[in-house]
Amino acid sequence: MVPNEIAIVSADPYRSKLLLSSLESAGFNGRIFDSGQSALEWLRSEEACTVVLDWKLPDVSGLAVLRTLRAEFRTAEIPVILLGGDLSEAEKLIAFEAGADLCLAGPVNHSVFVARVRALLRRMRYQPGTGW
Repeated sequence: MVPNEIAIVSADPYRSKLLLSSLESAGFNGRIFDSGQSALEWLRSEEACTVVLDWKLPDVSGLAVLRTLRAEFRTAEIPVILLGGDLSEAEKLIAFEAGADLCLAGPVNHSVFVARVRALLRRMRYQPGTGW
């Protein structure tokens, strides 16, 4: 696992760039994917410490990507943060049942977002710059 590589999967290039900028300023490296399939292909051959995943993607749903990640041995343990502008409580419940580690709805406060990424990784005993 690459200790500070985060995959950002979003069809919204503006959102992706904002998230990437926030993560890079906090010491993480990021890769942007504009489709679920391209992210899955990369994650099957490369390693990431976290996946930030939009609920809505152009090719497959974020939920389908999440379920695929959890079903495959190589990616089953990667923390996944699911994002959605208008996630209902029912959709959040479905996402958590499918294996999401965190669901964020509405506009994302980037400082809080980075703090949540750090908290999630801290629970997994990881801190940027220190390795596992």
